[in-house]
Amino acid sequence: SNYDGSWESYLEDFITKAASGTTGIWSNTIGFPHTENLFFKGASDGDRFKRFARKSMIPTQFWYSAYPKLSAEHIRKNMLIYDGLCKIDSSSSQAEAWVQLFDSIPRPERALEHEEIQNLLYGGLSELTRSCCIAIQFDADNVDQARKWLRSILPHINVGDKRPNGHAIFVAFSAEGLRKLGLEQELNPVSSVASDETGQPASHFPPAFTLGMDHETCQRLLHDPAPSDWQWGSGNSAADAVILLYGNDTNNAKDATEASTFTELSERERARVTDIGLRVVDEIYMAWPVQSDAQKDAGDLHNEPFGFRDGVSQPIVRGLSSRIGAPPSIHDMQPGEFILGYLDNRGYYPPTPQVTAQKDARDQLHDLPADMPKRFPMFESNAGRSWQMRDFGRNGSFLVIRQLQQDTAKFEEYCKKTAVTEGKTAEFIAAKMVGRWPNGSSLLKNPYAPGASNGSGDENEFLYGDTDPQGIKCPFGSHVRRANPRDSLNTESPDELSVSNRHRLLRRGRPYVKDGKRGVMFMCFNADIERQFEFVQSSWLCAAAFHGLNEELDPLTAQHDGNILSVPSPDAAARYRDIPSFTTMRGGGYFFMPGVRSLHFLAGDEWQKTSPFIKRKPQAYQSTD
Repeated sequence: SNYDGSWESYLEDFITKAASGTTGIWSNTIGFPHTENLFFKGASDGDRFKRFARKSMIPTQFWYSAYPKLSAEHIRKNMLIYDGLCKIDSSSSQAEAWVQLFDSIPRPERALEHEEIQNLLYGGLSELTRSCCIAIQFDADNVDQARKWLRSILPHINVGDKRPNGHAIFVAFSAEGLRKLGLEQELNPVSSVASDETGQPASHFPPAFTLGMDHETCQRLLHDPAPSDWQWGSGNSAADAVILLYGNDTNNAKDATEASTFTELSERERARVTDIGLRVVDEIYMAWPVQSDAQKDAGDLHNEPFGFRDGVSQPIVRGLSSRIGAPPSIHDMQPGEFILGYLDNRGYYPPTPQVTAQKDARDQLHDLPADMPKRFPMFESNAGRSWQMRDFGRNGSFLVIRQLQQDTAKFEEYCKKTAVTEGKTAEFIAAKMVGRWPNGSSLLKNPYAPGASNGSGDENEFLYGDTDPQGIKCPFGSHVRRANPRDSLNTESPDELSVSNRHRLLRRGRPYVKDGKRGVMFMCFNADIERQFEFVQSSWLCAAAFHGLNEELDPLTAQHDGNILSVPSPDAAARYRDIPSFTTMRGGGYFFMPGVRSLHFLAGDEWQKTSPFIKRKPQAYQSTD
């Protein structure tokens, strides 16, 4: 074998990384450390294993190194450089991987390609207090019109991990929008399991996305009202794309070509759409409510209409969240749970939407080897290989949007009425229904009254198994325990948390006001809509038998009257009865937020003219002309 460094460090790698294999090979040899069942213990006893190895050595009078000034890693990189010169074809993805071999530090397998990821995945942009969702519709007979709009907005979309300065713009597309932009075959549910004309498997857009949120099967699954009752998202009001805008009302423009306020930003983006001839389906304006000084001091920065602090429990995504020096968290997640093209919590790459290499005539998308990305590329001929398909999904994510109207007066009235019946306070009743106190503090740590909440996330580091296995502090049927049961469903299993984490959502929603009605624009990112959002909605929030309960739905989001919430206590469970519907679905859809390469591909833009090896100069904000 080849190795760098000392014999000592070489053996430590075997002891730490391959003890069972090493034991299996040498477990029956004389002098080897004590083993169990041929494969266990043995080499894991590091000190004795190293003494055994040194005692087994045969001295030699000489040694030879072909490249005494190079490490094994350098030798391999040089071999790959030579290999790439011989085998790289016209693929820009392979060419980019080849150029990166000349860096002193190879790209880690799990490192994110920040410059290709839309910035909304990195955080909720709380410093930009105003936002808007503009739903637009393309002309089915004029694809050039839609591509012209996309080319005009593309330079202004915020990408990368840098915080936006002043305003931010993002775009995402529905399945119908992608069909109109040329991906008809890729979004055909039949062809997704068939083969294309080359004999290769066709693309893998998931059925949930392909059918859409307004499909009748989805309506039954999610317990939603008929799409005919929606304000947007279905029929003539279906959205082919959404534009998400973020900004402030303060003037911080650096020059006359930039949008000076959020109002001007939204006006210019609306004009960009209508001037080209596209249709604006709907506009939903969002903003965090104005907070008093006392609320700010208490850390209640972002409250939803029912008065509860929002966004308390979020996944901590490796590469997206900065936690320098922070200890491990129960919320730590791999990026592949939310962004396509990276490893998920199980160590696999999630299925990704694909297009044929023939359709990617401009050679803009990533190649699709079986297990991309790798720390080192493997250059091989494309003939007959799996990367005849190109990776459309890489650095993108599926975005679920739901406009949920909330009846705050009805919620407050029910809490006050039940408080009188139960001999509690209205705040206590509301906290039991939600599963937290209004300021975000945990019921597990503060079962009788709200605790201090400093916004650090420390109050979110808890499991239900040891602290509240019977649901006495936080009811099994409360909203937050349904939405993220952690280890609650099987407190005796050490794997239960990892099972629950497979269904986590990366939320980016905000409160809205429309036509005098208040609510939340629920938005979340998923790598798999069916496994994540739809599972949480159908199997946890809308499941009448969740956690052993009987005929109970989520008390906060159930869209029918007469619900029940069981509230266990050491004596006997209380039952909050006749809970009315506080939330109504008003519109939404399933969207895909592409990475930068895929945006250029959809726009028919010359990606090769803006090579990823050359840093593009940011363009100033400008109007459609």
